[in-house]
Amino acid sequence: MIRTESRSVLAGLAGLALALPLVVVVVPGASAADAAVTTCGELSTALQAGGSVVLGADIGTISALCPPVAVGAGKSVVLDLADHAVYVGTLDPSGGAGLLVPSSSRLEIVGVTGATDDQSGTLAAFGGAGAGIGAEPGTGDAGYIGIRGGSIHGSSATGAGIGGSDAGALIQIFGGRVDGRAPDRAFHPAADSGAGIGGGRAGDSSVDISNAVVRGESWSGAGIGGGSEGNGVVTTWTYDRPLRSDRIDVEGVSERGAGIGGGERGVGSVHFNAGSVVGRSTGPGVGIGDPSGTGTVGIGNWAHVSATSIRSSRTSVLGGSLLLPDGVASATPRPIDNYRQLVPVHLIVRRNGVPVNEPGLTIELLEVGGAPGYFSTVVDGNFAYAWLRPTRTSVAVELDGERKVFSVIANGDQATPVYLDFGRLTLEQRIVTRYLDLVHRMSSDAAIQRIADELRVSTTTVRFWLRRAGELG
Repeated sequence: MIRTESRSVLAGLAGLALALPLVVVVVPGASAADAAVTTCGELSTALQAGGSVVLGADIGTISALCPPVAVGAGKSVVLDLADHAVYVGTLDPSGGAGLLVPSSSRLEIVGVTGATDDQSGTLAAFGGAGAGIGAEPGTGDAGYIGIRGGSIHGSSATGAGIGGSDAGALIQIFGGRVDGRAPDRAFHPAADSGAGIGGGRAGDSSVDISNAVVRGESWSGAGIGGGSEGNGVVTTWTYDRPLRSDRIDVEGVSERGAGIGGGERGVGSVHFNAGSVVGRSTGPGVGIGDPSGTGTVGIGNWAHVSATSIRSSRTSVLGGSLLLPDGVASATPRPIDNYRQLVPVHLIVRRNGVPVNEPGLTIELLEVGGAPGYFSTVVDGNFAYAWLRPTRTSVAVELDGERKVFSVIANGDQATPVYLDFGRLTLEQRIVTRYLDLVHRMSSDAAIQRIADELRVSTTTVRFWLRRAGELG
């Protein structure tokens, strides 16, 4: 069995830890004596009794849901979908949970017996004021929810898609394809909401993810993490040997909370150690972290993180990659690496001095001397934002099949333009390009003198071309 966790998910932000969980999983198989359930009634009875519950047929449909079902109080259930589909719950916004997991109970879901990451088998559960899968209003935290396989969907009118209703949840996802949805603006425009996956409306949560495809979406809760007023601890990691970080694909989306992290009025503490991770806000919220900027964000090892924005008290980049498609201003405060702030750099690719605008352009940061860069993305076909360590980094650019490597030194506190030029440069282009590189590190006069020395021309010539280019008044 998966290790037992404390039901107090967050005792306080000061105690939040980002260490990877140590988990040992033993998948119990169904015995020959276990009778497979084939009807809504049999499923309800078996979940109440606890133990191993195996589907023997498809049960319910999306247009004819089984009535809401519940794990028995104090019971532990392993639900084996056995490559079948089951649809349960209610579409009444005032209804309870679709699949209730009381705080004293445990639910573990597998797609096929013995498989830890198989996506076979389907469970879809729909809640009203309760979670799709998890708690009901007024009942406290949801019981433990573990997902080790299957295609799992949970949605709710006001609670979490998977997790809490008006309180917290502990969720571990070790396999499968998992989708959790709380209400969107069109459905419930003024309501506080639970997370897509995580806490209920006022609920804290802890969500561990490994070896799974996971998507969570919410209105004012986090897509993955805390509810509207809830704190969220979210971790991605891999236990595979050899490492298979590519098997982790996570996306969280929120209108007013964090895509991944805290809800609208909550705090997020997130650590991404593996996988492809995307955090998006479709409104005034943030991609990753929390809207208040109180929590922490950590990126390490094999994680490849993309966010519309990051807001936290501290964003630590210890490995992996960080993409900020909306530009360098999207991280507050600036990310740090080994206690050094990373420097935002604006990379502009030109051919013969003219910025190119070609969709086939690729820009790649090379790890040289232990100094990797943390990318945003290529924007509008000719430039990219990047976060670099304050040292020399090599940047490879490929344009129309031609590949060149440029040496870039990140300096300054603001976004520094760096021009990466293809083709033969004119004297004016060489002077202007070098001046734009130097003027951020020294006075204008000192830069002009250095350029004159390097190109073996007079300072008068350098000033002439800089004035012509509009760089000097």
